[in-house]
Amino acid sequence: MTEDDIMDTLLAVKKTAYEYMDEDGRLDDLPADDYDAITEAYDRHSETRETLETALEDHDIDYDVSYVTELEDLDGYNTVISLGGDGTAITTAASIEDQQFAPIQSDPSSTAAICTYDHDEAASLATDLAEDNYHLEEWTRAAVERDGEFLGRVLNDLYVGKEQIYRPSEYVLEHANHTYEQLDNGVVVATGTGSTAWYTNTRDDGLATFDRAADELRYANMMPMQDTDLIQGRISDEESLQITSSMNVNGAIVLDGDDDAVYSFPRGSTVQISIADEPLTVIRSEEDNDGV
Repeated sequence: MTEDDIMDTLLAVKKTAYEYMDEDGRLDDLPADDYDAITEAYDRHSETRETLETALEDHDIDYDVSYVTELEDLDGYNTVISLGGDGTAITTAASIEDQQFAPIQSDPSSTAAICTYDHDEAASLATDLAEDNYHLEEWTRAAVERDGEFLGRVLNDLYVGKEQIYRPSEYVLEHANHTYEQLDNGVVVATGTGSTAWYTNTRDDGLATFDRAADELRYANMMPMQDTDLIQGRISDEESLQITSSMNVNGAIVLDGDDDAVYSFPRGSTVQISIADEPLTVIRSEEDNDGV
């Protein structure tokens, strides 16, 4: 790692339930068991954060800190570290263009399928950065446009359909010279990273997962109605999936399951989904050969 790489580091930190409830003055209203649970989770998270920040300082790595909910322009940073769980990692990744990225699990109770460093490896990350003891992986992302407007990059998956998923979605799907007029419960488009989640569960017998670095996206619809089709497919490089809304109200495009990344999808609007030009460049320790 160059000196500039070490200096230009951002730590994107999860804001815990304890912190949110403390700000709102709701802690005193919690039942004792709930209070204990979120306090213990906060303590575990804080301990990991303290360990990481101490290790970064010990290795003379200058860094800035931001809550992940307050991330702005990341220009000027070469390395971004997220501290939380998968949700924190996914939210942070949405702001990343070409920076290298290290997602850390801050609490052993947090879901961490995406995190490349466990909660007890925070100090190891700082050592890896300082000693160049890591390799980089490139995880494929999806790029999403609505009516020519860029909405964002997706690390996991996106949903297109009625905002209330239990209601029928009407749309026209076009891909690989095929056109489908659909009435179903919407479409899920997944990367390899997200293929282990919602995508594989769109079928009773499951759909095959695939590699995070695979040069493709995959899609499948959910619960077709009347005479419409059960469809699924692969979007390769140089291809795109196009979906045009036939919904009068409540059509939605949802990126990575994020409540702050829900976009309207009214009748006549078109969403175009393709492989993003910028994969997510992920840091993994040389000691870790468990990459997918």
